[in-house]
Amino acid sequence: MDDRRRSIERWDAVSGEKLASIAAEVAEFTELLYAHDAPWVTAKEDGLLLRVDPGSNSVAATIETSPGAHGIARDAVAVWVTNYRANTVSRVDPSTNEVAATVRGPLWGNQARPRDREPGVAKKAITRRRPSGG
Repeated sequence: MDDRRRSIERWDAVSGEKLASIAAEVAEFTELLYAHDAPWVTAKEDGLLLRVDPGSNSVAATIETSPGAHGIARDAVAVWVTNYRANTVSRVDPSTNEVAATVRGPLWGNQARPRDREPGVAKKAITRRRPSGG
């Protein structure tokens, strides 16, 4: 048995009938989000974002983000993935299925534990300040 073979199951919300089982070669699935006319699934152990084609019930794109691909969010033009092991956030362009940008995060996640940092570093890295005069 191949331990890396997993499937995404598609179910009918009204009848409860299983419509499809979509195969993927990943260690495990982490998060699921529907955005830009498709389901998106992260696979944290593989550092991947998968885009599913609901018309063909297949994986339409396998996008390498960074180690620890986990949470998914969307906006009007992109899908965003948090990569906790790499301490980054990836912006994926759904029109090309490619990582358009990668943003480094404050030292957090598996990169550095709070007790390993200088006092106040994490607070300084993530604190947002209001512009003066506003």
